[in-house]
Amino acid sequence: MPDEAIKKRNDLARLVCYFVPISLLFPLSTYWSVTYFGDPAAETIYPVILFLLILVGGFSFVGCLILIFFARTRNFAKNILFSTLLSIPFLIASLFMTAHVRHNAFVALAERSRPLISAIKRYEKEKGTSPPSLESLVPEYLARVPGTGMSAYPSYKYELKPNIDSKWRLMVDCPSGMINWDEFYYEPEQNYQLGSVTGGWNERIGDWIYFHE
Repeated sequence: MPDEAIKKRNDLARLVCYFVPISLLFPLSTYWSVTYFGDPAAETIYPVILFLLILVGGFSFVGCLILIFFARTRNFAKNILFSTLLSIPFLIASLFMTAHVRHNAFVALAERSRPLISAIKRYEKEKGTSPPSLESLVPEYLARVPGTGMSAYPSYKYELKPNIDSKWRLMVDCPSGMINWDEFYYEPEQNYQLGSVTGGWNERIGDWIYFHE
């Protein structure tokens, strides 16, 4: 095999070895944040790195479109352009993996929340009114107020009469990144508006709603 062909093959192998770990970092950081043993800070890794990669990639692409017209920098510019283009499928695959990991985590959370919801409904049935707080369920209906099992979003929130259609709402604030107001919530009446809503859109997950801000 000619030296030039070997060099191109080795360059491609190095690029793949670079982009694969970077791509896996996104879904892994999301997984690390939605497990009970993880680290809440992990959720900030994904959007920060994604933003930096897009920023650096954008500037590199534009700069190399200029440098490619000069003989001295043409080969360098071609390598950078190729690297930038190669990163796109890895980035897209990473986005899909990250969304899948996050979605499955909230499917599991909805299932884990059943005992807490059942305790609230038993309280209502026996006392004729909704509990004023989650703490009021202890110790008669629950040994303790459970956590969510997610390191980034460890606690449930509960509020009475959040709107005219619901007596109460059980929710988990689940921002993704530094500036985000996503929310995962359950209402007993389940009169949910799906799709586009004010400020974002609603996705139904089991008996719950994931509000994407």
